Amino acid sequence: MTRYLRYWRARAAYVFLACCVAFPTSAMESRPCNDPRVFSRSPVNVLLLPYTYTGTRAQMARPLSQAAGRLGLLMEHDSLIEMTKYQAIGVVNLVRTPGSEPCEADDVWEQLVGPRRDPQAGLRPGGAVVMMWGRIYEEGAALYVQSYLRFARADTSEQIERTLPSAYGRATFAAKLPTQVVTLPPRRITLDDIASINSEFSRLAVVREAPNETAKVVDRLPDVGTPGQSLRPFGYAVVDVQGDWVRVVSLYGGPPGWIARVGSRTWPLRDRLPELHFLDAVVGYLQLRVAQEARDFPRTVAAPRLIEYSRQSLARYREATGNASPAAEALGHALLGTMILLGSDEASAVGNAQAEFGQSVRLVPYNVEARNLANVTGVLRCCAGQPRSEAGAQATMNSLLDAIGVDPENRNALDNLAAFHRLLESWPEAVTFIGAAEIERQRLALKQVTGTR
Repeated sequence: MTRYLRYWRARAAYVFLACCVAFPTSAMESRPCNDPRVFSRSPVNVLLLPYTYTGTRAQMARPLSQAAGRLGLLMEHDSLIEMTKYQAIGVVNLVRTPGSEPCEADDVWEQLVGPRRDPQAGLRPGGAVVMMWGRIYEEGAALYVQSYLRFARADTSEQIERTLPSAYGRATFAAKLPTQVVTLPPRRITLDDIASINSEFSRLAVVREAPNETAKVVDRLPDVGTPGQSLRPFGYAVVDVQGDWVRVVSLYGGPPGWIARVGSRTWPLRDRLPELHFLDAVVGYLQLRVAQEARDFPRTVAAPRLIEYSRQSLARYREATGNASPAAEALGHALLGTMILLGSDEASAVGNAQAEFGQSVRLVPYNVEARNLANVTGVLRCCAGQPRSEAGAQATMNSLLDAIGVDPENRNALDNLAAFHRLLESWPEAVTFIGAAEIERQRLALKQVTGTR
């Protein structure tokens, strides 16, 4: 009972700050893994699960496990400060408490986003969550850290649709993102990095009276990396930002003060974990989708700025990793292309989005939804306005057929081709350059596959 009373008091404090503070309030909190919750008023919540050490170095098990546990808090601080530009972001760091089962990503996901999600967990319909977790492991004498990322909106599909008029009803073209779960490439780390994680934690796990390293410490955070340490509930709402410092107000009645991000000079976290840039880009994408489609959340940052934030974050991620993970790279292009298509008012938006989707197809040619995204913009470019492009229509027809060739059972790919046929029926010249017999052959083949009349 005491635990839930503390939880609702913290949420009441956050709601008050969100409603009454001029700065659009972001917030952070650490919670037990077996009781995951998010900030219900935040359009996007970032959920950080404990990193674990899975190696066999007996002599290093304690410092490596300790560093793995502490890494989540460093990421929480960094994410909270870096993502204040998005405004109204919730960052929750889950911690394994003494005697509890390991924090399993699938279990946490089901409690928050699955069809049987806990209504008390705080995620509203249309609200978004992005979850990151990982491990420290060894190969031979080398140490690596690897991260995993998953995201979704509650009760909402990551699908885009565009509808064009035709002589025989409306023609709707649809596509989804190529994936919403991605394994990010491992990064080699050193024992010096492990020591830096532990030393940075000691430096950052405090709340100071003023935004400088010598100011009086007014509160200390629990050491989440120390085995057996009980988790004292703590959480903060952001009320001001000054450089690498944020002013926070405790959600649990503690003293207000300032917390710092991981030192950009002492141990730049994003140089070691560039996947935080990828996380940042996903948050920008989700912020845009929630703002456009969900009514129950505050409107914060304008779409062009969100697009630029995500563009910059993806560029930093690519610069640091190259093409180490084609799936992650392809998802990044798909995210940016979707944002451009949905959020840009520029005349070149469709072409720019198509270029991003084309890069995604190049990286994961076997992914049918990547092809569907490219085909949606292909249809818009060839056939949405005047004059229509015969060459573009022929190329789009071939691309639509290629998508079905990749996955003959994909509903979006099948429906997109059927919609294109309806579009061609209102374009008499299409019979000439594609051929009436070819169109009829494709239509009959579609009927056999889909069972339509």
